[in-house]
Amino acid sequence: MKIVTGALRHFDGQRYTLDEFVVAANHVHVLVTPAPEHELSEILHSWKSFSAHEILKVEAASRRLRNQPVVYLKQANKRRDAAATVDTNVWQKESFDHIVRSSASLEKFRAYIRSHQDDGASALSISEDLRRDAAATLVHEACVPFDLPALRDALAKAKQEAEQTIDTTTIDKVIVSGFDAAAKEKAESILKSFRDYIEQHQAEIAALQILYSRPYKQRLTEPMLKELEKKLRDNHAAWTEDNLWNAFAVTAPGKVKGKFQAGRFADLVSLVRFALEQQPVLAPFADTVNERFETWLRSKQSGSGVPPLSSDGKNQSRDGSATFTPEQLSWLRGIAGHIATSLSIEPEDFDAIPFNQKGGLGKAYQLFGDQLPKLLDELNEVLAA
Repeated sequence: MKIVTGALRHFDGQRYTLDEFVVAANHVHVLVTPAPEHELSEILHSWKSFSAHEILKVEAASRRLRNQPVVYLKQANKRRDAAATVDTNVWQKESFDHIVRSSASLEKFRAYIRSHQDDGASALSISEDLRRDAAATLVHEACVPFDLPALRDALAKAKQEAEQTIDTTTIDKVIVSGFDAAAKEKAESILKSFRDYIEQHQAEIAALQILYSRPYKQRLTEPMLKELEKKLRDNHAAWTEDNLWNAFAVTAPGKVKGKFQAGRFADLVSLVRFALEQQPVLAPFADTVNERFETWLRSKQSGSGVPPLSSDGKNQSRDGSATFTPEQLSWLRGIAGHIATSLSIEPEDFDAIPFNQKGGLGKAYQLFGDQLPKLLDELNEVLAA
């Protein structure tokens, strides 16, 4: 119905003017006024030819129509004979036309067509029957290949080969764990080339100069370490912090503590020190800084390190040890955290987050007095050296 309706409306307003029409299950009623330059026979042929071609493209409809008797349309215009024969299985040659000569006659035909439109439910019912019939035919044809024993055997074999049985009751028991030989060999190759590089360039890169010297002759800074990081990556794409960390975990799993976390570029210090065998265990740089800070804090409280933090001595106990207020401890832990991520701390760092949110450099001097510069030097040396 949609195909025929579309054909009727296609040139409406161009070649003709449509009035009332209805597409029933097996016939069509149309009120149409041809344009002056177009004949009614030409319009009828256009409707039938287009709709027939489109209907025959529908497989179920085409199959059903093949069983109908062939009736050839004879057209006065021989140029269209070939196209007309294509339509034979869809449209019957019979047609009836009537010239409407008065408004009363026009209303009579309109009412007649409208009465057929009221029968749309029955037409839809017939259409639904045809749809079910076509669907059943398609299902039958789709299932025909599965009646072949060879195909069924092949499908059963493929299912058996791909089938997996998942045991949800038996508890797994680890027999052995570790890295395969290929992974270990690759890790060893990465680490050997890494060690060779830092050995060969220790005199050229500032960060390596400092890390090779014991005790350190100068302080390692964030720009120095970033320069080393860039040179490593430019030289070998595999020499990233996470790749090097994982390689050490493969080759020396008992000496690697924790895991590398993205964004902690200061862990490169730990990687170089471990590669140079300056420290027995590879641990995140932040863990090392935190351990050293707690050791430093205990030493301050036992009387060692920089004596007293304030010039008036109010934070110094009788045995010479330094005691800290909760606010001072909070700032000291913030300083240690900054060193853990940036390797060092300078007075200008107090103008950045999070220190500027707590009062900045002015607040730091208020808490620690003129001992602040000496305190920062001591923490830089103790925590990052």
